Amino acid sequence: QRVTVATNKATLGEAEEYIDFVISTIKGRYSSNGAFTGGLGRIALQPSRYFTQMLIFDEYNYGGVQLARMVDGRDSDETDIILEEDKEGNPVLRVESSVVSSWSMRNYLGSEIAQEYFRVIVARYSKDVLRKQLQLTDHQLKMGGRQDLREVLLEYKRKMVSKHFSAYLTRAVSDIQKEDGEILFIQNLPGSMVIQQNPALEFVKSVVKILELDSELEREVHVLKRSLLSQIGVPEYSKAAKWVNPVTKFILPDMFCVACHESRDINLCDLPPISNSESLPKRHWSCEDCGTPYDVEEIERRLIDVATRRIVRYQMQDLRCTKTLRVSTKSMSKESDCSATLRLDQNKAESTTQLQLLHHLATHHELEWLQETTSGILSSFQLEDII
Repeated sequence: QRVTVATNKATLGEAEEYIDFVISTIKGRYSSNGAFTGGLGRIALQPSRYFTQMLIFDEYNYGGVQLARMVDGRDSDETDIILEEDKEGNPVLRVESSVVSSWSMRNYLGSEIAQEYFRVIVARYSKDVLRKQLQLTDHQLKMGGRQDLREVLLEYKRKMVSKHFSAYLTRAVSDIQKEDGEILFIQNLPGSMVIQQNPALEFVKSVVKILELDSELEREVHVLKRSLLSQIGVPEYSKAAKWVNPVTKFILPDMFCVACHESRDINLCDLPPISNSESLPKRHWSCEDCGTPYDVEEIERRLIDVATRRIVRYQMQDLRCTKTLRVSTKSMSKESDCSATLRLDQNKAESTTQLQLLHHLATHHELEWLQETTSGILSSFQLEDII
């Protein structure tokens, strides 16, 4: 499993030392007789990546600037960040930075230009703030001042959102509204549960939702949201202005990897972000530890079993009295013993929603058997409505 730790350290070297200390402390929690006194020591912990200026919504939506030590002997370039120097001014620790934009929600924006603007604005936030932080730190070291860098950096972020981002997003919303292209068929993507008819509105809500992750910019983001919603003619407190996660989750438990023998729960609706030159990946499920692809036929068989058990539960469920909540014992009656109407334990909408989700998965990943199965079940629900 993945664990994210906020170190609150200023440099990569300090963060590495802190993580090493935490891991060694966990592994060293043994009593004098060698018996283990805690549960985390049984887990193998290994640091994988270090980020700065990171925004994280959930495990499928996050972004920031990734920092990594430079390989010895490699020439310095514009992406190098010198964090530490010796007494002669020579760099001791050279770090390479790269912007990581892993926002799965970007795939569900209804316009290609909206997806590109989303990628640029979110990446620019982390990159520009880091650049300003490095400039302030370098200036303080050279001038020997004692100015509070945190307050200066906070003021820079507020100005960036209220002025630079405001003008940029206003132009972006205007470009999205002028786009003549058709709305992308995001309803066919796995997990898509929201019908989007206004790409500009969904773009505004998604960008604002990401910027709201920085609690220090609450006022500036609120003013920005009100301005952008006014531009597209949507009231600020209307139902349409409320952000709704466009993708749901479908967790398939205990997927076994034949290579590394690890068992994990995987989200079949997770789609990795793509570039403009790429197409949406097909059958991308693979082990997070070793990268070995999972057996697609096994996944399809398990999903068919899920669909079958769902329809069996729906058909075999009890009818209950809406007044006493007791199970009805009469087979053909439409009313209970007290002449109240009967209701289902599982309503049809709930079952149909999960079956439609499975159908979207089958369509996107070209699982013909599952697609045929879910199509037949959904058509039986439609036939029931006609009857």
